[in-house]
Amino acid sequence: MLGWLLLLLATGSGVFCILVVVAAYRYLAVRPPALRTELPVSVLKPLHGLDDNLESNLRTIFEQDYPVYEVILLDDCSSDESLEVAQAVARQSRRRLVIRPNETNSGSAIRQW
Repeated sequence: MLGWLLLLLATGSGVFCILVVVAAYRYLAVRPPALRTELPVSVLKPLHGLDDNLESNLRTIFEQDYPVYEVILLDDCSSDESLEVAQAVARQSRRRLVIRPNETNSGSAIRQW
């Protein structure tokens, strides 16, 4: 009796494993349709104090393969040269840069949105 139970359990486990492999193969065989066009995106970058990696971060944004329509900088009336650094990188990369300045420093770039 115990032998038949173990045989039934082993057979069920084997069938389950085969079904899992077949399901995984069928799942991986389906490919989603390719996009006809890539939709451009807008990138928002708050400028609230000059960070050490600002120039590197902006260059990375400008060098993306995906089409970036525009880069919008939210300047919270910064007293440092972060805006000048951003404009210089945009000129060198020949990319569109939109600047949304704030007249007074709100203390938070999020409030500017």
